[in-house]
Amino acid sequence: MKKKPTSNARKPLFSVIVPVYNKKDYLKRSLGSVLGQSFRDFELIVVDDGSKDRSPAAVKAFKDRRIQLIVQKNAGVSAARNRGVAAARGQYITFLDSDDDWDKGYLEALKGLIEEFPGAGLYGTNYRVDNGVTRVDNPIPLPPGWRGRMKDYYELSYHGRPPFSTNSVCLPSALAKSIPFPTGIKAGEDLLVWFKASLGRETVFWNKPFGTYYVAVSDNTHATYFGSQYHLDWLEVGEQVRKDGFLNPAARKYVVWATLIQIRKMIANGYRAEALAKWARCPKTLFPLYQAALLAALALPAKAPQKLRGLLRRPKTGKTSS
Repeated sequence: MKKKPTSNARKPLFSVIVPVYNKKDYLKRSLGSVLGQSFRDFELIVVDDGSKDRSPAAVKAFKDRRIQLIVQKNAGVSAARNRGVAAARGQYITFLDSDDDWDKGYLEALKGLIEEFPGAGLYGTNYRVDNGVTRVDNPIPLPPGWRGRMKDYYELSYHGRPPFSTNSVCLPSALAKSIPFPTGIKAGEDLLVWFKASLGRETVFWNKPFGTYYVAVSDNTHATYFGSQYHLDWLEVGEQVRKDGFLNPAARKYVVWATLIQIRKMIANGYRAEALAKWARCPKTLFPLYQAALLAALALPAKAPQKLRGLLRRPKTGKTSS
């Protein structure tokens, strides 16, 4: 395994952070996709978060000097990512979940974006979604292959999945080190980091997939609500951003959207009183049709027929009025 670098060692362009918890059966695919990159100026930091399945041994089986393995007691994925970011020496930091993979040209693509569009806070690409039956490109309302600068990525989020996943986004190192992932949060912790990184900074995006997100094997918590202590209060996040002077209309709209998606989870998981209280806090001029649908869902009996589940789908448009 790679020894801890000295302070005068040359900094690689990228630090790749891979948190691991009980994923030994997938490490050959995920870590292999990193080590097989066409662009090779990177370090690979694997943080084992207290695995019980010999994942560290699976990492050590890779004989590559660019790998640094950190083993810690179980503290959650955010703590693992933060540990990796703290150890990173690269000029830019990117992430890969231990059960997903990259195409061979992913880091080469990021390098090209950085050179073509310098100075951005976020660099991201599209990705594929594999549910175990089908594999499709994440649908984005941009022409295929489009790439360029944008003030923010928020509008691209209102049509389904986010435009980039944890596996397809890159931040300048200094910025990544200044925005830790929130610990103790079980869902949406990555969305907060990307949101904060975008405030007052441009986003560069390439609408081309360079990796695959495997839904069927991931620890997918996107549809689950665990209780308020395990989720972000996005309205409070927005209030803090307002106090800091960064809550422009686009950011305010995104905060409300994230809150409405959380309310949908609350209703689907039986937290109806909490959902109603949070719904009452939302400004009613943003996403009014979806807010009305959520209120209608709250008015239904708790065991309403499955056919009414359509009321709980994500908003399909970024329009702010009916």
